[in-house]
Order: sequence, then structure tokens, then C-alpha cells
Amino acid sequence: MRLASSASPAIREAWKLVVVYTLSEVWLNRNKAIFEGFRPTVNSVIRRIKVLVGDCSGRLNGYMRNTVSDLLILRSIHLNSRPAQHLQVIDCNWFPPRPGEILLCCDGASLGNPGKGGSGMFRDENDGCVGAMAIGLGICTNFWAEILAILSGIQYAKEKGWRKIWMTSDSQAAIYAFMSDAVLWRVQAWWRSLKPFFFSLRFSSVLREVNFTADGLERRGARLSDGEKEVFPGRPIFVQSLEVRDRLYFRFVTK
Repeated sequence: MRLASSASPAIREAWKLVVVYTLSEVWLNRNKAIFEGFRPTVNSVIRRIKVLVGDCSGRLNGYMRNTVSDLLILRSIHLNSRPAQHLQVIDCNWFPPRPGEILLCCDGASLGNPGKGGSGMFRDENDGCVGAMAIGLGICTNFWAEILAILSGIQYAKEKGWRKIWMTSDSQAAIYAFMSDAVLWRVQAWWRSLKPFFFSLRFSSVLREVNFTADGLERRGARLSDGEKEVFPGRPIFVQSLEVRDRLYFRFVTK
């Protein structure tokens, strides 16, 4: 496997398939030879491995480099060529909240999906950090972690007396659930008990590239036990940098 570490993603995936199926076929044919008296030939085993690898062609996601060697390797094991993917650069901007409004940069994590989950950071109109929170959400899925992180942030805002809140998250599904008032039934009572307190409560979906401070806090929360909470009155010392206005951030996607 070490020999394929510097190869293209398509070759690495193909190499893993060949190794797995080779070991599997050797083991199966060994058992047939011992218990059934079957005597397979080397060529028949190789043909069988190529068929199995070829059947997985549609499941491979890696791309090949535009080289003859990559093409010959894939052809030799009955795999189609995998064209190289090109990166597209998307410009991203971070925007502060409106005057008198508190921005909650929220994020939830689930290490393993399902796994341990975590929470977010509060920002004011002057780009400052007025508080942060990390919560251990226990074993949960990514979506459930996002929902709980948002509700925990709203609960904290209510406790602080902030009546104008702008919630942002990089989970479009979670944001849509709150905008359409279709949160999961397990937390509907909690959500409806919080809403009347606020004069203004709006939601927006943002890109992860302009939500990195919350991303760091949710990873910290994922290391906490279920129900354990860390609250910081300002910017935590472990947060190296904050998103700022008038700075361009970039997102790289494949076309």
C-alpha cells in the first residue's frame, strides 16, 4: 500500500480493491482446495479478481492523472478512465449583525455520525466576541447535533437577555427546519417556549469557510461529556482568529 501512496486517487482506490479481492480470492480458493479438493489455476484466479474489480468501477470516486501510466493501469484491471476534476474557487464574505443585534455563529459536530456532538460563538455589531459556549451533546447524528447546538445557543441568549438574535449555521437542513418551524418533535416544546421571548429572531445558512470559529468550539464540545458545558464571557484564549468583515475568504469545490 505504501507504493501507491503517491499515486493519483483513482490508482489508490484501484490498488486497494485489487489487494482486498486478491486476499479474498486466495483465501476462498485455499479453502476449496483443502475441503473440496478443487484445484484452481492462477489464470482463473486473476480473471476472477479482474471481474470483481471491474464490477466496482461505478463506485469509485477518485480521479486519475492525465498520464499514460494511469490509463494503462486502469485498463489492465478492467476499469474505465477517471477524468481529472478541476477546482472552482468561490469567494466568501463574513457579515456582522445589524445594530443592536447579536450574531450566534453556531455549529454542531458528530464525531463518527453518530458520535459525540458539540456548540457556538456570539458576536456583536462591532465584530467583537461577547461570549462563547461549548456543550457536550452526547452520542448523536450530525443533524441532531446542529439542532441541539442552535437551541442551546438560543437558550443562552435568552438567559443573557439578548432579544434580537441572528442565527447562522453551515447546516442548510437545520436552518431550514427552524425557518419553516418544522423542528423535530422531540424539541418542539423547547423551541416554542423560547420563541416568544425575542423581538427579532432570524436564521441564515452560511459556508463553513466563514464559520470557522464555531467549528473550533463544536470540536471542543465534542470532547466534553454529555450535558457538560463550558461558557466563556468573551473570546476564548484558544480561538486563534475571528471572522472579520471586508476580508475575502475562499471555498474550493470540484466541478
